[in-house]
Amino acid sequence: MDNVIKANKKYAGQLCNICKREIELGETIHICPNCQGINHEDCWQNEGGCPKFSCNSLSNSYQNNSSYQKPNKTSLNPLQRQVTLQVPLTKI
Repeated sequence: MDNVIKANKKYAGQLCNICKREIELGETIHICPNCQGINHEDCWQNEGGCPKFSCNSLSNSYQNNSSYQKPNKTSLNPLQRQVTLQVPLTKI
């Protein structure tokens, strides 16, 4: 499956996992190869890959940069993990 496609009726109306804006019909989107999350292609490139904490997919631009390492749960100090787990997600 190609990860970069034009949004069809299946994807139109869903929210981008990064910016939380609605995907519009015909927009260029990126489907995460690991978790199948839907993102605007520009958001995917700007974020450097999948925003989901449990997913480790990186965009090609970040994969080609050997100095970049996406943060993971174990790279956070105990206070950062505690704050991350206690902050409730709210719809803006």
